Amino acid sequence: MAHQRSNTYEAELTASKRAEESLHESEERYRALLASAPMAVFVCDRDAVIQHYNRHAVDLWGREPVCQVERHCGSVKLWLPDGTLLPHAQSPIVEVLRTGTSTLNVEVL
Repeated sequence: MAHQRSNTYEAELTASKRAEESLHESEERYRALLASAPMAVFVCDRDAVIQHYNRHAVDLWGREPVCQVERHCGSVKLWLPDGTLLPHAQSPIVEVLRTGTSTLNVEVL
């Protein structure tokens, strides 16, 4: 009986270790994808706090935000491609946080 419990424990431990390794590999792929994106990319939680960002986002904002502290918008102002100032309330970021729905094909400067 003790041998059977030991085998069960080892199997559970092995499965747990595999799951942990798989999660780590997935996180590494995510970080690599974020870093290699050819445009500014950043990720916020539901409270609009920046969780991750890439170098292009830093270039866009002109500064490096404090991850897990600062809120969603590193830039003070956003413009539409035609040069029109985009009101903060109409920011694609604000819209995603308000509705929970992704925005696609939106270009802001």
